[in-house]
Amino acid sequence: MAIAPARLRGWAAAAVILIAASPWYGYPRPENWITLKESMVNSSARRAWTGQAAAFFQAEYRPGDGVFTSFGDQAEIYRQAGIPLKDALHEGNGLIWQAARANPELFLWQKWVVAISGDAISNSMQKAVLRGRNIHRVKIIKVSGAPPIEIYRNDHSLRQGSWRPQ
Repeated sequence: MAIAPARLRGWAAAAVILIAASPWYGYPRPENWITLKESMVNSSARRAWTGQAAAFFQAEYRPGDGVFTSFGDQAEIYRQAGIPLKDALHEGNGLIWQAARANPELFLWQKWVVAISGDAISNSMQKAVLRGRNIHRVKIIKVSGAPPIEIYRNDHSLRQGSWRPQ
């Protein structure tokens, strides 16, 4: 009796999976779990600057101040600081985020800006400062193995008549 080709492929796939997983079955120690090791190594710097930035915002942020940011690794800052995501202007907000990044003189109403040194937001803030915008870098968080985190205060946002979405 011959084995059907589909059944043979199924057995072959199962054998490949078992062989590939055998190191974890044979040596079930956390240091052998490559995904755990990778995430611990790559996230240690991020966890350090996240904690420092969250502590800063817990002391300085007032409800409704608003934060201009990227919605990547920085999102954990706001969770730890207790800042609702509705107060953050990020890429998910589409055109208004792009407008605020391209032309903060007209479209940036948030009091706070969080950037990773050298990213698009950081470059935008540097240009705005050169154009005379009342934006001040108030904190730089430096952690070994990661680019610095820059926190800016946008004093222009307090101006009467600043536009703010509802």
